[in-house]
Amino acid sequence: MQQDALLALADMACLSFIAFLFAQAATHKLTGFDRFSGNVADYRLLPESLVKPASALFIAAELATICLLVFPASKALGAALACFLLLAYSVGIGINLMRGHTQIECGCGGARQLLSVRLLIRNAVLMGFAGAAAASHGESLSLPTPELIAGIAAGASLWIAYNLIDLLLAADGHIRITARKA
Repeated sequence: MQQDALLALADMACLSFIAFLFAQAATHKLTGFDRFSGNVADYRLLPESLVKPASALFIAAELATICLLVFPASKALGAALACFLLLAYSVGIGINLMRGHTQIECGCGGARQLLSVRLLIRNAVLMGFAGAAAASHGESLSLPTPELIAGIAAGASLWIAYNLIDLLLAADGHIRITARKA
């Protein structure tokens, strides 16, 4: 396989991974909107009157990210929006960590996790994936069908691996909290 084809496959894997990730997050937030709004309120960054509208705006932005990622003409914009959202979430996490507010559930859409520096590192890695997708030239969306399927499967594999790591980190955090209480 030549280098351009490998880059296109890697691009499709990044695109697919980010799309799967945001689909999971948006679904989690939509199906538990009140819980998610409560998570947003817990960050104490917005007046109470703006919590529900901001929560709805986050979900809409995540859904827009997914839609933008699937079309060649808007792929870079979708990836940039993913980076922006991850950065915004990281700023909220960082502000609360500086305040010492670590007993807040992140509301990210995966396993239940309390705020920690690990979430900032995770978001930085995710921004790297989204940034790689934003920087590519879009060849991945015009791959022949077998390569397209391989790229999507690679993205799905990354998403599964991400979820497994997310569960391990959540379990580790739970174990640490339980150990401190004992």
